[in-house]
Amino acid sequence: SLYQFSELPQLLDALLLYLSLDWQQQRKYMLGISDSLKRGQLTLAKEQATRLLLRDTSRLTAMGVSKAIVESIMLRNTRLMLGVCCWFLAGGGIAALAYRLLQELAQQWNSKLPLNRYFGMPIAWLAVVTAAPAMLIGSVILALQHGISRCYKQVRQIPRLNINYLSFLLLCCSSVAVRCNLGGPAYYGRTKLLRSRISYQREPAWQDIGSAVRVVHFAQLYFMLLVLSVTLVQLALIWLK
Repeated sequence: SLYQFSELPQLLDALLLYLSLDWQQQRKYMLGISDSLKRGQLTLAKEQATRLLLRDTSRLTAMGVSKAIVESIMLRNTRLMLGVCCWFLAGGGIAALAYRLLQELAQQWNSKLPLNRYFGMPIAWLAVVTAAPAMLIGSVILALQHGISRCYKQVRQIPRLNINYLSFLLLCCSSVAVRCNLGGPAYYGRTKLLRSRISYQREPAWQDIGSAVRVVHFAQLYFMLLVLSVTLVQLALIWLK
């Protein structure tokens, strides 16, 4: 174990957690795509989006790029921020880093791409299972922030198609939070994947990318407050003993 060779295991945990998190870099890049769309530079925005998205961006309109980036913000934050933090709390820095590497591997070998359809399925299944606690927590936080009844109505009235249940739950809550439509068909290579259309008020625009980032920041704050509250309760129980 690495901890046997470290005189400061807490410092090692902090270092591994730091290596597992890169939300600020991704946030800056996504806001750069929003700026390109704001200036009407659709071709540049598509090229930038290619770095983040698996889908074929050449077919996307400005609205399609905005929708895809909003979805990516909500899903990536939950899997790569909340998920890493959950596994860090459960198993320390090693668990957080292993989880992050698994998620990156699932992204690189994504089974949505025809080339990886069968080869990537075991990794995709593991990535979904390990991300499940974070996806559920993220959905609950969004529902508490933006209305449990509205989020519940979204989930109940929209049929789920080609989206795993927890991602569908999160996207339904995200559509309420950002107040725009999400989901719909997407091209992966030459293959068109039909997905649930999650309708809510209007189609997304470049401004919604910034709105999604703000929603994510509030969700992160809620999560940190939740962790702090649980920690304080545990300390109080220990002190009472």
